[in-house]
Amino acid sequence: SVNNDRIIAFVGSGYAPTSVPTLTSAHGTWTLVKSQVSAPDNYRNSCFTCVANGASGAVTIDFAGVTQTVCIWSIIEFSTQSGIVQSVGATGSGTTALATLAAFEDSLNATLGGLFCVGNPTVGAGFTQLGEIGGGGGYINTEWQTGNDTTVDWSLGSAAWVVVALELREASAVVPGGAFL
Repeated sequence: SVNNDRIIAFVGSGYAPTSVPTLTSAHGTWTLVKSQVSAPDNYRNSCFTCVANGASGAVTIDFAGVTQTVCIWSIIEFSTQSGIVQSVGATGSGTTALATLAAFEDSLNATLGGLFCVGNPTVGAGFTQLGEIGGGGGYINTEWQTGNDTTVDWSLGSAAWVVVALELREASAVVPGGAFL
């Protein structure tokens, strides 16, 4: 990681009952932003953030020793330490996964979304896919838009899904520095 970069992680997990994980690494201290769980499917999408200290190394995802039936993650580094203005979560099933953010604080802010689902998703109109990992009974997909978009969405086959959507401050300075998935 680069010193003072913002790192954001989305962790999709499933178990009955699923718990909120913790993240640890040499990069810095990870803070939970939002964790959304779908019932009765017991799928969870948890979003974490960390301001990088310049160190490198593995990220450990821990569920307090409870084995999950699935755990998939996407970690993205942004070349700024500017913060997260708002976060929202949503769950459902069907062909459109969707979370709706409130009006944006500033026209320079950006939109970031993380989806954990059963079916293979396609990013929403106007978004760029940052990464997708599939396996073990699920998919994690991250999408990004440099502008304001209150509708963070994906298309997929009829399946259970969990979304966490974010407004990131200062989109003009926020550029995905790489996704290590």
